Amino acid sequence: MKGRIATLFLTLATMVSCNVGMVYSHYADIPVAGWDKAETLTFDIKMPETTADHTVSLGLCTGNDFPFQRVAIIVEQTVYPKGIQYRDTLFCSLYDERGHLLGSGIGSHQYLFPVATRRYNATDSIHINVRHVMKRETLPGITAVGIVMK
Repeated sequence: MKGRIATLFLTLATMVSCNVGMVYSHYADIPVAGWDKAETLTFDIKMPETTADHTVSLGLCTGNDFPFQRVAIIVEQTVYPKGIQYRDTLFCSLYDERGHLLGSGIGSHQYLFPVATRRYNATDSIHINVRHVMKRETLPGITAVGIVMK
């Protein structure tokens, strides 16, 4: 419970302090038992009324009990109304080669990994699926996963 409160606080702090140019920011909580490989997280974004380039980033929140140096994640986007699909595979490093934490925070660590910068039209809506592709079926220690678009 303490970890979830810290995650919520970090998410809110990030949204308040870094919302310049923010189009979208939403995080989904992961069950305490871990993120199951079969669980796909979904995010739906309605674009603002201007055509522009935007950067989509993947947000991760972890506790101290995450057992790996990095995590492999697939981010799939479908851009409507044209139905254009993008698939990006991210290898997110959480620690450097010396074992030092790369994220920010104490007890709960927050990371933001850029996925891609693309041009989106004013009439677009984006459906995003996020899933991990680690060998382990259930990943403990990830407390929240989110999408941020600027």
